[in-house]
Amino acid sequence: MRFWKALNSQIDHSKFRVTAVTTEKESTVIRDFIKDYSIEDWDVLEIPPEEALEAKFGLTPITTVVGQRGRVEKAWVGFWRDDQIRSIDEYFGINLIGL
Repeated sequence: MRFWKALNSQIDHSKFRVTAVTTEKESTVIRDFIKDYSIEDWDVLEIPPEEALEAKFGLTPITTVVGQRGRVEKAWVGFWRDDQIRSIDEYFGINLIGL
């Protein structure tokens, strides 16, 4: 979670918005998790499980950048590894290396 908190504090919020996507019926669980980590400015999007299957969402976390036209511009699958962190740093113009 430290990377998400750092990303959230470093990104240009005029260009990027962080949204947690969940199939949980009770989004308060997600909202409470976000609040516990002091990243309350995230949006939470609830989608039906069948839409998650159609979009090929699974249990593996996926960090996805969706452009203004609704197209995926960049995606990182799984928990962030060192090579992904370098790529994320470059993409967003931030510094997560060494956290």
